[in-house]
Amino acid sequence: MIANGAVDRTIYRWIADEHSRSTVKNTIALLVRVMEQAVRDGLIKVTPARVSGWQRQYQLVEDELNDPRALALPNWEPLQALAKALVVRSHGEYQGWGDVVTSPPPPPPG
Repeated sequence: MIANGAVDRTIYRWIADEHSRSTVKNTIALLVRVMEQAVRDGLIKVTPARVSGWQRQYQLVEDELNDPRALALPNWEPLQALAKALVVRSHGEYQGWGDVVTSPPPPPPG
């Protein structure tokens, strides 16, 4: 069984692994054809290989490489909210997850 989420994750992994747009596009096209044939043969009801938005991911990756700080949280308040949410959602509300997010980085060696 191939699920939509598995297809999405695989495509994003290919992008992160720096496969070319044409490689990703051609592979998706092949997968879509195979899945459409499976629909015609009655093996599955809908094709999970129809993916949209994957080309925008290339732009995000390029932006991150050019300016990694562009993806950072803008100030201290969102960082504290993230830390609190991690603690609340963790098993036993483990404070260590919040500490990891809000602790200053260690000094450089030497």
